[in-house]
Amino acid sequence: MSTSSDAPPAFPAAMLSEATALLRRGVLLPARGEDAANLGLFLTRGLGLEPAYLEERVQTLLRNGLAVDDFAVPLAAGDRLALSAAMPGVAGAALRRGGWYAAMRAGITQRPDNAPSVPSAPAGATVWIELRCFNSIAEDLAGHLLRRGLAARPDDVGPSLRRLATAPPAGPALPEPALLWLMAC
Repeated sequence: MSTSSDAPPAFPAAMLSEATALLRRGVLLPARGEDAANLGLFLTRGLGLEPAYLEERVQTLLRNGLAVDDFAVPLAAGDRLALSAAMPGVAGAALRRGGWYAAMRAGITQRPDNAPSVPSAPAGATVWIELRCFNSIAEDLAGHLLRRGLAARPDDVGPSLRRLATAPPAGPALPEPALLWLMAC
């Protein structure tokens, strides 16, 4: 997964548009505990994203509302992540991962050494992470994440995406009974 051109043209435009909007509102994604030990592992092993894509395209990372510069920050079940490409203005410059103005947000930056201690999920156990993607990152990842499967709140799912609702794969139960499992076959 490196660019939006990697997405095969199998998804109708309306479905991709709804999926992009859904990623902006937030989806829940499962990962094996060992693939969610830290942010980098979750994004690469858990979601199948290429490290080069993350380095080049993902300019802003937030974990539970705090800015993150280092992919080694630990994750815990139920964490909320936000990914964004470069954003304009002073806020975008201050939030940019490793940017010149990162010092302006030192009080809201999470590093591996100041992250709360989180218990590791047992190997093979399923953890659920909430993910929101913004701007071109949402567009890039919409098809990729639909192919992998994701859980979403029914009120957030548009009519084109509802056709993808199916039973979740054997194993992990959805973290909330009302969620829809969406997966393109």
